[in-house]
Amino acid sequence: MSLLTSSSAPHPRWHRLTVRAVSHPVPGSAEITLDVPDGLAADFLRYDAGQYLTLRAVVDGQRVAQSYSITVPPHEARAAGALTVAASEVPGGRMSPWLVHGVATGESLEVLPPMGDFRCDRVDGPGGRHVAVAGGSGITPVLAVVGHVLHADPDAHVRVVLSHRGPDTALGLEALRRRGEEHPGRLEVVPVWSRAAPQGERVMGRLDAAALADLAADDADDWWLCGPDGLVRGTRDWLLTRGADADHVHTEVFFSDEPM
Repeated sequence: MSLLTSSSAPHPRWHRLTVRAVSHPVPGSAEITLDVPDGLAADFLRYDAGQYLTLRAVVDGQRVAQSYSITVPPHEARAAGALTVAASEVPGGRMSPWLVHGVATGESLEVLPPMGDFRCDRVDGPGGRHVAVAGGSGITPVLAVVGHVLHADPDAHVRVVLSHRGPDTALGLEALRRRGEEHPGRLEVVPVWSRAAPQGERVMGRLDAAALADLAADDADDWWLCGPDGLVRGTRDWLLTRGADADHVHTEVFFSDEPM
């Protein structure tokens, strides 16, 4: 028997998508919306909430590629015929500064179809309970997961604990608040500020076991953890010591160092 076997799954192909819109929800960030033509809908619009796109472009004379999370749930992407990703500028990065400051409506980018193992491919219900803990730009795939859960299970309740330096650069916070207005009483957003807080709120520093016990101690059906390695690993370990089912603790690490 040969040890060399060919996979039946086709190798993903690059396709060119046109930038429909660019916005800057907070300083140092960009949301890029890409048109998906009808002929590519099967490749790009059949995805699971939480997955990402890999973008490729020529920046400063070099071809660079980087992955960015899809921020909209699948039902909204299909309705719009478009996908939206979010990027935060990484100092010294090759692609993120260009996406934040240089990309324009009407440009085309090479894009691979959605991929990734951090995904919400089922919603148990009715009345499912979900808790997300996200740090920094780790909120981006969580935005899609939250939107999908609230749509798929009309009785679901979601709590999102968002850890960030301060409100001025808290990517995703306003999007979550708007989503909460669409689903009154079903989405609870808990900001945690590590360096600067709005008037009347306190700086809590980093999320440790004591803070998690206070902010995220619900008995959830599913947990969604995304962000810096220390935050994700520490929260997962804390959950497992409390008896959480590992199969229902979903994780995605964005950075090995903590930019919080």
